[in-house]
This record gives sequence, structure tokens and C-alpha cells, in this order.
Amino acid sequence: MAKTSPGQYYQSILQLRTNKESILEYVDKELESAGQKVFVSKVIRLKSGFDIYLSSNKFAVNFGNK
Repeated sequence: MAKTSPGQYYQSILQLRTNKESILEYVDKELESAGQKVFVSKVIRLKSGFDIYLSSNKFAVNFGNK
């Protein structure tokens, strides 16, 4: 994932319940299009998918509505 930010700051957790790496690539492209406004604090891989900790709740809500 691009645009990682040091520290533990986050506003939202984007929970993706798939193990496909292609979804991470899609999220990464969306983050790039958001510019410098959104950062990833951390990504946790789970058995059922991924939890992506984001610096923007607005981005997560908009992404979820797509």
C-alpha cells in the first residue's frame, strides 16, 4: 500500500472481506487519486480479508458507497 503514515493515527478502518490481492491494488489506485489527503496507518491481513486503517473517514465512506 502506498502513502503510509508513521504513528497510530487513524479515523476509520476499511474492512475488506476478501483475500484477493487485486482488491488491495484497487484500493491503492483510489488512494493515489485522493492525493495527499489520505494516508494508511497500517494494514492487517486476516483469514477473512484485510483491515486498512485510514486517516480519512470521508474517504472510507465514499469508497464504501462505490
